[in-house]
Amino acid sequence: MVTVTRGSPPRRATSPTGSCASLLLLSLLATAVPASEQPPGGYERQDALGLEVRVPLAPTWIATRDGRHALYELHVSNLRPHALLLERIEVVDAASGKVLQALDGERLRGSVERRGLRVAEGEELVWRGGQHGVIYMELVANEPGQATSSVVHRLYVSLVADDVDATKPRRLWMMETLPVRFDGVPRVLGPPLRGEGWMAGNGLANDSEHRRALIPINGRAGIAQRYAIDWVKVGPNGLLTHGDRKLNSSYYGYGEPVLAVADGRIAVVRDGIAENVPFSEQPAVQITLDTAAGNHVMLETEGQYVLYAHLRPGSIRVKPGDQVRRGDVIAEVGNSGQSDAPHLHFHLSDTPVSLAGEGLPFVFDAYDYRGNVANLDAWLESGEALHDLQPPGDRRTGEMPLSGDVVDFPRMP
Repeated sequence: MVTVTRGSPPRRATSPTGSCASLLLLSLLATAVPASEQPPGGYERQDALGLEVRVPLAPTWIATRDGRHALYELHVSNLRPHALLLERIEVVDAASGKVLQALDGERLRGSVERRGLRVAEGEELVWRGGQHGVIYMELVANEPGQATSSVVHRLYVSLVADDVDATKPRRLWMMETLPVRFDGVPRVLGPPLRGEGWMAGNGLANDSEHRRALIPINGRAGIAQRYAIDWVKVGPNGLLTHGDRKLNSSYYGYGEPVLAVADGRIAVVRDGIAENVPFSEQPAVQITLDTAAGNHVMLETEGQYVLYAHLRPGSIRVKPGDQVRRGDVIAEVGNSGQSDAPHLHFHLSDTPVSLAGEGLPFVFDAYDYRGNVANLDAWLESGEALHDLQPPGDRRTGEMPLSGDVVDFPRMP
C-alpha cells in the first residue's frame, strides 16, 4: 500500500513515590506467574512503576519456511509524572524461565514508535509523564518445540530527572509484566491468485510498511495490515515488466484474475476509481481514507474479512451480498488508489472497513517456494532481472510466505 528462575518471591520494593499504589499493568491475561529473582546488574525489582503495558491482540504462531513467527505489539504508557528511560526488554518463557529475546540499544530503538510525539534526538526511549509508545515485537521459533505458549516481559528502566544529584547513584528498576498467552491458529486460505512468479512484497516481517501501519479509525487504533502482502508478478524475463514501465499493461501482473480464497459473502465493493500511471508522483485521484484502497472488494468468511485492493476499474464481477465459492474469479489486478504499480494488496482483518481494525493471521494451504528477494525496493531500483529462482517443486503447505518470497500458486481447474 516485515525475534525466571523459580524460588521464593523477593521482597517487593516500595513505590518510587513512597505511596502504596496498586499495580497499573494491564495484560490480555491476568494469570499470575511465580516472581523472578531480583534482577542482576544493580536493577531493583519494582512492579509498581506506573507503566501500563498492553497487548491489543494476542500473538499467534505462524508457520513459515524457516520455522514459526509471531508478531505482536507492546503499548507502553507512563501513568506517573516521573520520566523513565527504557534501557532493555527481555521476553521470557513463562513456563521455563528462559530468555527468548533481549532488545536494547539500536535494536530496541528500531522497534519503538512514538506516534503523535515530537521526540527530541536522544530521547526516543524516554517515557515522560503521560507519554505513550508502541514497541513492535517479533519472536521466531526455528526448531520444533520452541514455540512457547506464554511469555512475560521484563522492562529495565532508569529514572530520568533534570534535577537529580549527579553524585548519587542512578535509580535502576526492573518491572515484570503479567503473562501474555499465544492465541489460536492462523486461518487456512486458498490461493488469491494463480500461476507462477508471485512475489510477497512488504510481507511478513517486523519492519515492513504494512506491519507498522497503525491507523486510528472510528476511535480505534489498529493495524489492519499487520499480515498484509502486496502481490507482484515476476515474468519469465525475471522482471516485473515486458515493455514501457509507464504503462500498466506492461506489468505481468496487470489484469491477472483475483480469486476468492474461501467460501463467503461479498461485504463491500468499491469501483470507479481511475488507475495511476506507474511510479508517477501524481496519483490519479486524491488519496484519502476512502480512496487509499482504490477499487476493492471485501469478502466476509466465518466472521472475518478479506481485503482485495487496488483492482482494475470495471473488472469487479461481484456485488455486495453475493455468495462466492473458493476459487471463483472476483476481479482483476490493477493499479488504483495508493499504489505505485500494478499489484494486489491482500489481508485478513476483523472489520469490513478496508484499513480499520486488527489484522488477523493466515496461511495458505499450498504453494511452491521459488526464492526470495531480500530488498524489494533495492531490486526495483537496480533494474536487474531475477535469474536465480529455483525450479518449481518445493511444495509448502499451511504456511505464510516471508517478505520477498517468490511463489507459484497451483492453478485451479
